[in-house]
Amino acid sequence: MNLSKNMSILALLLLLSALTLMLNEAPIASASTIIVPNDYSTPQDAINRASPGDTIMIRAGSYGGFTVPKSLVIVGESNQSVVINGSVEIVANDVKIGSIKIKLSDASASSVALRIRGNNTVLVGIIIDSYKNGVQIGDVDHTVAGATIEYSRIVAGGLCIYGSYRNLDVFYSEISSKNGTAIVGGNALDLEFNSINGDTAVSSSLFSEGYVIKNNSITGKSAGLYLDGSYHTVSGNSIIGGTGIVLKGKGINVYNNIIRASGTGVLIVSQNNLVIGNWISASERAIDLNGNSNVISNNTLSGGRGIHANGAYGNVIAFNFINMTGSVGVYLSSYTSDNLVYGNTF
Repeated sequence: MNLSKNMSILALLLLLSALTLMLNEAPIASASTIIVPNDYSTPQDAINRASPGDTIMIRAGSYGGFTVPKSLVIVGESNQSVVINGSVEIVANDVKIGSIKIKLSDASASSVALRIRGNNTVLVGIIIDSYKNGVQIGDVDHTVAGATIEYSRIVAGGLCIYGSYRNLDVFYSEISSKNGTAIVGGNALDLEFNSINGDTAVSSSLFSEGYVIKNNSITGKSAGLYLDGSYHTVSGNSIIGGTGIVLKGKGINVYNNIIRASGTGVLIVSQNNLVIGNWISASERAIDLNGNSNVISNNTLSGGRGIHANGAYGNVIAFNFINMTGSVGVYLSSYTSDNLVYGNTF
């Protein structure tokens, strides 16, 4: 994804707009603007002396990490020229940060570049470059409610975004893990118009609910999406992976995606899922079906084999266009029963 200098300008405008709304709702004297290094030499000194609702503007330079225990707006001059060497921690609710770069090198003792423990955090136009992990939102002892990441780039050696959270929105951003999973866990995760890369791009847990994954470019060396939990929606994405999508959860709707896989296109090992209107190309099986009561309909399939069903019961396989799949379009093993197969074109 091409993130130009306009990202910094947009981030500044968005954050200043948010500040204007805040000022319109409160007396003018309630908020001030502090400039680093003009007023205070470091972001942490400015934060320590600021009052909730203040804005801290950071001019070009290199600074150390900081902790934010108050509701503040923190805006850098540019995410190319304002570099934070070290970890950042957000403790307070309603913190907004934009147009900075957080760089975590192997010399740092921290394992994560940005740790969020406050609710309703907004990150716009930030860059995170971490040799370890990128953004941790909540933890085993504390679930964070509400966070937004927009027009940002997060590159990490390990996990990019992870933790215990609900209602996380990630829009128009680049999320890239060099050696691990890009995005892990949480509930009510909304991913739209992003570029997401990793060994596995996105992985949900058994307890995850309500993912919305729309209009993203997704690449996973092992898997593009590994979806456990329930009631997720996956639509309009371009997905490339060893396995394109693994459906381990239930009640997941997968529709209108383009999926290219070096192994299996979609692996279904669960029940009550819908796979409809997708274009799926795989070197091995376009769809590997090992679950019950799923609907596979109106897909265009190509690969070593169209649909391979083993240990599958009560599924509907209908109106698919199955092309260039060798000698087998749909295979139903002796361990399957009560499946409806009709209206498919071979």
